[in-house]
Amino acid sequence: MKKILYSLLTVGFIFTGCTQSSVNGEEVIVEPKSEELIIDPVESMPRFPGGEDSLTAYLNKNNQWRVGQSTIEGRVVVGFVVSEKGELKEIEVLKSLCQSCDKEAIRLVESMPDWIPAEENGKPVPKRMMLPISFDGLK
Repeated sequence: MKKILYSLLTVGFIFTGCTQSSVNGEEVIVEPKSEELIIDPVESMPRFPGGEDSLTAYLNKNNQWRVGQSTIEGRVVVGFVVSEKGELKEIEVLKSLCQSCDKEAIRLVESMPDWIPAEENGKPVPKRMMLPISFDGLK
């Protein structure tokens, strides 16, 4: 049951990158770190090779964080750019859980295979993404 919940939470919450966020009820514009022009929205979103099921399997298989390390459970949200070549760049923690979980989430994204890039007008384009990685019930 926990694996199913983990899969649903992980896959169900893949978001595109945002350019605005809220701090204490006020909207704040987030400046992109990249010199690349990132088109939003795009005709075709970036995809993990093999799709969402493969992404969930990758996270389940490769997550080395253990429940015994801490009593904290929850999610780390990692932001990154999928380049026009499918490479993952500008990887950063957008929502922290704890230092060990954050470190593992970054490691998981850094070690992912290249993604299938976003497309606009039939051409690959860079796209900012957010991926929540759940640390609930892993053993």
